Amino acid sequence: MKANRNKKSVKTIIYVATILALYASPVFSKSSSNDLIDSLESRYNDSDNSGNLPTSLETLDDYLKQAALNNNGLRASFYSWKAAQGKSGYAGSLPDPMVSYAEFISSVETRIGPQERKFSLKQKIPWFGTLSARSNKASSEAESAFQRFEAARYKLTYNVKAAYYTFYLLGEELRLTKENLELLNFWESVVRTKYRVALSSHP
Repeated sequence: MKANRNKKSVKTIIYVATILALYASPVFSKSSSNDLIDSLESRYNDSDNSGNLPTSLETLDDYLKQAALNNNGLRASFYSWKAAQGKSGYAGSLPDPMVSYAEFISSVETRIGPQERKFSLKQKIPWFGTLSARSNKASSEAESAFQRFEAARYKLTYNVKAAYYTFYLLGEELRLTKENLELLNFWESVVRTKYRVALSSHP
């Protein structure tokens, strides 16, 4: 009875610790978030290492980093954010000027004389405030893409942590079960010994 109570109390402690670790701990600090983004960019750009996993993963941080580096959904969100970020860099600039050149087969008579070729340069000038509005829109879209990337990263982190702590809880339960089995085997041998030497009556 006492062993069962101890087992239940230990399981309760492990369960509460698992929940606290899963929900109360921060997903990433600001510095580790920037480090992860830098490592994601270098890893995604390195096509030779795509899909390679390390031979051993020891800590939860190792699992989190490998999940981030090898998850296709997170990679898509990352590239969407980078594309929106690149677009915001030139959204507020003037459109590209257009240069054209024409060569006439035969000269054309104009009021200033014969014309054999023609050059032209065009530049569109948007209305006042249009460029700043485009720039603000592109910046907002880049920020939205970054927040979607962060949401995908947090969701992935939650899934990895949930699986990790569930596996840890199962491992602890298995260890406790083995210890209880060893304890029961020990008490069985004690009772059998007492019965053999007549220190205990048969139940």
